[in-house]
Amino acid sequence: MLHVSKGLASLASGLFFLAGCAPAVAPAPPPSAAPVAANPVDSVEIKGPVELVFWHRQTGDSEALQQKLIDEFMAANANVKIKAESLGDYNKLYQKIIASIQAGSPPDVVAAYENQAAEYFDAAALVPFDDYIKSKKYGLTEAELADYVSSFIEATKFPQYGGKSLTFPYTKSDLVMYTNMEVVRALGFDKPAATWDEFLTHCRKAVTTGKQCYAMEVSASTFDGIVFSYGGDVVSSDGKRVLFDQPAVTKALQLYDTLAKEKLAYRVQGTDDQNDILAGRAVYMIRSSTSVPRLASGFKDNAKWEVTLIPQGTADKKATVLFGANISIMKSTPEKQLAAWLFIKYLTSRDVTARWGLDPSNGYFPVRQSALEQPSAKKFMDENPRFRQAFEIARYGKVEPSVRGWQEVRNLIEDSVTAIATGKATVEQTQKQLQEKATKAIQ
Repeated sequence: MLHVSKGLASLASGLFFLAGCAPAVAPAPPPSAAPVAANPVDSVEIKGPVELVFWHRQTGDSEALQQKLIDEFMAANANVKIKAESLGDYNKLYQKIIASIQAGSPPDVVAAYENQAAEYFDAAALVPFDDYIKSKKYGLTEAELADYVSSFIEATKFPQYGGKSLTFPYTKSDLVMYTNMEVVRALGFDKPAATWDEFLTHCRKAVTTGKQCYAMEVSASTFDGIVFSYGGDVVSSDGKRVLFDQPAVTKALQLYDTLAKEKLAYRVQGTDDQNDILAGRAVYMIRSSTSVPRLASGFKDNAKWEVTLIPQGTADKKATVLFGANISIMKSTPEKQLAAWLFIKYLTSRDVTARWGLDPSNGYFPVRQSALEQPSAKKFMDENPRFRQAFEIARYGKVEPSVRGWQEVRNLIEDSVTAIATGKATVEQTQKQLQEKATKAIQ
C-alpha cells in the first residue's frame, strides 16, 4: 500500500511542474464509498444459559455417536444445552416440523433435505447461514470454507432465493449399486453390470434360472439417478421448470416398464433388499452408500460382494445422485441461533466430521476434505475398501433439486414408478401426467 502511495505522489508532483505557474486547484474529494452494513451476527453474545431443541432421524449406534459428539460440545460450551430428539424417519420428521411451524413452536435445529428447507424458509421459520458463515467473529475463514467438499456446499445454496444458504452439510452419501458376486459368477458373469443394457441381460439370465434379480425400493432418488445416468435432469438450472417431458425421463420410465413386464425386479420395503442380497435371493440392490456397513458386516468376505456406480445409460458423462439430509437453523432468538451455528460449526469441524463421517454406525461421508488426511481416516479407508469405493463414486454425484414444492414432486415420482411397476399406467400416460402435476407443484 505504501508503494502505491509514493507512486501517486510522484505523479502529482510531475503534473504540478508541467502546469507551470498555474494556480493550485484543490483536488476534488474522492467519491464516498458506500457504507458497509454491519453483520448483525457479530454483535450477538451468549451471556446466559441457552437451550436448543434438535430434531433429527438418527437411530441406534448412529444416534449414540451423535449424542456423544453433542455431549462433548456441551462440555466445552457451558452456556449451551442441546436436547436432541430422534423422529426415526425423515417423512415423520418433516411432518412434525411442518406441524410445529403451524403451531408457532418449531425446534431450534433440524435435519432437513433441501426441498424441505425451502418450505420452512417460505414459512418464515428458517434462518439462512450466510451471515453466520461471513461473520468476522464467529464465521469461517476462506480457507475453512474451501475445505468443505464443494458439491456439498453448492447443494446448500438456493437459486430461487438469490443463492442464500438455507442448509449446511450434515449426513452426506451417494446412490450406489450393490451386487452379490457369488450369484453373478454363478450366472456366468465376472463383474457387475456397468450399463442398463447389461443390467437387463444379467436380470434376464437370473430369471431364467429361477432367481430374482433386482430387489427394488421405490425411491424418487433412485429415479433421479437413473435420469442422470441417461444424461438428463429433472429440473431446469433456474429451478423454474420441471423436465419430465425430456428423452432421458422417457428412457428411465421405459426401464421401469421393462423390469415390471419381464418380472426382472420385485418391490421391497424397509431393509428387505439388504436381507435378500445377503442371502443370495437377489442379485442387485440400488441404495444409499449408508448401507455399506450393514452389508460389510453381513458378507464379511469382500470377494462376495461389490459396490459400484449405478449402471449408466450413456457413455458421455457418468452420473449418480449425491444426497443425504443437511442441517438447518430455525428462527428463534439471536442467542439461540448463534448457539445453533456454533454447534453446527463444531459438528462439521475437521476432527469431528472425521469421526462422524467415517464410522460403521452410519456410513456417512466426512464433509471436509482435510478429514481424510487424519491417520484414523486413512486407517478406516484401508480397512473398509467397499466404503472407499462408495466415497470415490461421489465424484460422479449430482445433487437433487432444492426448489420449493419438490417434496410433493418426489411423491409424484414415486406414485408414477409404482403405477408402472403395477401395470396400472403406460409410460406415455405416466410421463405426461408427471410433467403436468409436477409443474403445478413447483408453481
